[in-house]
Amino acid sequence: MGTRRRPGDEDRDREDAHPERVPYSANFMDDPEFRQGRHRHVVRGDKSLGPIVSSILLFVKPHELKDELNQKFQEKHAWWLQDPSLSLSKLRHLKRETLMCSQRLDLEVATVALACVLFEKLVLQHYVTKVNRKLYMAVCFLLAVKFNEPYASDARKRVIHQLLEDIDRVHALPSRDVLTAEFTVYAQLSFNLHVPIAEVHPHFVRLLKLIESNPRKYLDDDVFTSYSALLAVEEQAENRGLLLSDPLGGFDETTDGEVRLSDEEDDAGDDSGNNNETRGRKQKGSGDGGKNTTVATNDPSMFPWHSVSLTQWWRKRRSSPRGQDESPPSTPLTM
Repeated sequence: MGTRRRPGDEDRDREDAHPERVPYSANFMDDPEFRQGRHRHVVRGDKSLGPIVSSILLFVKPHELKDELNQKFQEKHAWWLQDPSLSLSKLRHLKRETLMCSQRLDLEVATVALACVLFEKLVLQHYVTKVNRKLYMAVCFLLAVKFNEPYASDARKRVIHQLLEDIDRVHALPSRDVLTAEFTVYAQLSFNLHVPIAEVHPHFVRLLKLIESNPRKYLDDDVFTSYSALLAVEEQAENRGLLLSDPLGGFDETTDGEVRLSDEEDDAGDDSGNNNETRGRKQKGSGDGGKNTTVATNDPSMFPWHSVSLTQWWRKRRSSPRGQDESPPSTPLTM
């Protein structure tokens, strides 16, 4: 027996606020320029050498390089990063471990790239801390496997079982904890696992470089042609202003150079310690007496990217609509 919709249900559904796309740049948090630090010399050509530019990389001890890159990461992201102990080397190590897990289970590299996108979005929204980072990455990888892997029902159950066993063995995270946290993380992602190819592509390229491959070699020519066409369509739409993917104004995401995905892992004792207290932020925009307010600033550190999407911000800046209250993120998971 079907259920009858009462009068007004359709209007109420149309009035429901749907979450806007979170502004995201794949090169913002894990900057590919953070590879060698200051330990290099740049040689620019002259009349005798010709029009060339080359870099000479100097030898540096791994732990010194790791400390320097972590410091640069903290300096760049200090204005929004609420947990100072969440370092660049820890984030890159998680990505490398996830890639190794996918290789052991014969999963797609694109699945790992999708997991990296979901994980970084949660970091940008202040859900991830040093203490719960492994749990969040494990759940993001689980969601990416369920969403992206082309397996039938029985094979999918087998792969998920193997994945949970591998996570337990590598990160000491019981499958019960991962499955319990799954729906919470899914809700924090606004139940949206569909992401543009342009957001996944930079991670896809970097991960393939780690296994000494590239998109054309990995996908074969036919699939690579279709993949490139889809990516080009998104780029054309972005150039026309249909998609806005640069949430931080002048940030340069034209480079997709090789990335040092992980420095030496921190000492085993780094994972112990007290939980960092979660602090949520609430960004409000209000209109008084029909007056419109405009959210505009030249300082990127003042842009409320974690609670207002770029599309919404740009719409406010262009047409000054009435502001709407934004709810703060819920409390992140802790271990």
